[in-house]
Amino acid sequence: MNTYGKALQSLRLALNGPGALSPETLAAATMIHQTGEAFFLNMGWSAWKAHSDGVAQLLIRKGLPNLGDKLDVTATLTNQSLMAGYELQFPGETPFSSAPWKEALEQMRRISLADEGLGQDGLWVPMTELLEHCFYKRVEWATVIKSAHADPIPYTDRSKEISTHMWQALDEFEAGLPEYWAYIRKNVGDFGEVADPDFFVRKKYWVAPGPNSRVVAEYIFNIFYMQLMVSRMLYDLGVLYGESWLDAIKSKHRELSAQAWMLIPHIMQINPFELQEFMPIFYLSFEGADEIEQKNILDAAEHIDKPMRRFGQNRDELHCGLLSNAKFMTGKP
Repeated sequence: MNTYGKALQSLRLALNGPGALSPETLAAATMIHQTGEAFFLNMGWSAWKAHSDGVAQLLIRKGLPNLGDKLDVTATLTNQSLMAGYELQFPGETPFSSAPWKEALEQMRRISLADEGLGQDGLWVPMTELLEHCFYKRVEWATVIKSAHADPIPYTDRSKEISTHMWQALDEFEAGLPEYWAYIRKNVGDFGEVADPDFFVRKKYWVAPGPNSRVVAEYIFNIFYMQLMVSRMLYDLGVLYGESWLDAIKSKHRELSAQAWMLIPHIMQINPFELQEFMPIFYLSFEGADEIEQKNILDAAEHIDKPMRRFGQNRDELHCGLLSNAKFMTGKP
């Protein structure tokens, strides 16, 4: 039996035993879900979906994590993107957007930040709260956008309301970034922009080597991921309702995309196996890229996906996948 099979067999035994809802079982299921494709390279969509469903159901059955148990906190927090995806796909049908879960996730993030040595002077709090706010509101926003595409008129007022809210969020991101970047450089690790005439953006992010370099890259990614998410949603609404600010948000999204692409050279140097969470940057920026930029984005996406052979995709299928994932994430049909 191969390594994947042995791991899956052990998990099945645990799920049928007295510790089925323990943090250890959740951690094991999470690890198998996230690494299964690496162990079993011919995994198809149905098998991957079964893994996702299994972890989601385990989280629901297990209930809120024990904030005093580090393994429970880590295993649950690792699945926050999965939980958000399920809430987006099945709004109101899972507990993940309920007040107790939101509070638990917020506390877990604070615990995680404290473990990384952040938050001593509180400087990270405003940006972290803004990121969390947008992370949870995106499900509501995407649901409205999806409904508005089906029938725009009943959602006109609500769409204008969330458009104002999203513009405000983008303004707050822009205003808070200089202080936030300075804090990351001081307390986590150094990084900056450097010229790179061989890269299609002509400049890139440099991240200082060291034990925190991966964390620094994640902080940069998280900022651009959420800004791209919000700006793309705004663009969809602008097109749908013929808003006067359509050109402005198109330009803003383009600017944010170019800044996010500056992470690509650093990403290409990191072990691709660890980088699946970076894919949303490519999803959200791909439509607005020109032909040369799309080629570079696909090169990076292939670099990340190649060891996993994700669902057996070829390059054309990966191209389509980038577009369809962006539409799913932002509520566009």
